[in-house]
Amino acid sequence: MTPEVNTIIRGHVFPPRIMDIAKSVAAEFQKFVAMTVVSHAELFGGKAQGQQKTQVARDFGISRETLYQYFRLSES
Repeated sequence: MTPEVNTIIRGHVFPPRIMDIAKSVAAEFQKFVAMTVVSHAELFGGKAQGQQKTQVARDFGISRETLYQYFRLSES
């Protein structure tokens, strides 16, 4: 299978944002973590365009299973 050519620059249309973990989790483990999260519209843009899920996952640097879990959570 050949990878699709993707001309979309992720985070360009909708900028990513920084999210902190829940305060209760930070207190329990005495750790603070923040991560960059892409927008919902940016992630689902590839799906709406009919792009292969493998390619969408590759664009965001996540596993296909993580992508599938995110899609399942958003549909419920």
